Amino acid sequence: MQFHVTDQALKEIKTLQIPSTKGIRVKAELAAG
Repeated sequence: MQFHVTDQALKEIKTLQIPSTKGIRVKAELAAG
């Protein structure tokens, strides 16, 4: 299953101030590559 990240998604992740379950999961998936 391919995981594609759009520029909009990257912006949302970078500007995320409050850690959320979704944000942490996305960051974990990005780190896992």
